[in-house]
Amino acid sequence: LLSMIYTNSNSAAGKLDGFHRRDPFDPIIDCPRSRPITSYNDWRFCDLMKLSAPCVVYSVGPVQNEYAFEKAVLAGTYCEVHTLDCTRDGQSVNPKRHKFHKWCLGSDAMDHKSLHEIVTVLNHSRGIDAMKIDVKGADAQVLAQLKANGPLPRQVAVTLHNQPPKGQHTDLPADTGRSVAQLAVMFMHLANLGYGITNRRDNTEGHCDGCAGQSPILAECSLTNILLPEG
Repeated sequence: LLSMIYTNSNSAAGKLDGFHRRDPFDPIIDCPRSRPITSYNDWRFCDLMKLSAPCVVYSVGPVQNEYAFEKAVLAGTYCEVHTLDCTRDGQSVNPKRHKFHKWCLGSDAMDHKSLHEIVTVLNHSRGIDAMKIDVKGADAQVLAQLKANGPLPRQVAVTLHNQPPKGQHTDLPADTGRSVAQLAVMFMHLANLGYGITNRRDNTEGHCDGCAGQSPILAECSLTNILLPEG
């Protein structure tokens, strides 16, 4: 891993581009055989259907495709789903098992709440079974909310966005053009918390915010699932 990160140790590290920036961070563990990788509107987790109620799933970031992820989880599991999105006024798509909260996960503004605050307010001290994160480039700030002395989701699925080439339009923040070393810091943070990567899916179709209409090699999104071993 280090030889892939430090350019002064391996000149090839400076040439990692596009999806290849994720190559040092491929899956390292498998889901339990009884809970294989399962897709919920393209978001992949170790099968959530095997969880008994009251399991809890968080959807962090702007609502997408009329709550497609939330509806998939509601249809395929017994879990309750909570959408966290401070960018709009939302609604519940299932009165019994889905709630919309006009909050963002973080600490930078009045409508931002820390993960500890959210878990306390919603009375989820039992824990979060799965968390989907797609925050249009603010993934590092959201992942920083995961702390050793705080509540940790048992599974996390996160979309990592990269900047398109200079001169091409994007709505992503300027600091999303991360190097391999910067990605390594993010994944090291997660590894130190006990997470291991179970799945990686590169978006080669360019159908994600900040990537639409762009070359899939030059402007990309990657989906990485991370599993926190139980116990």
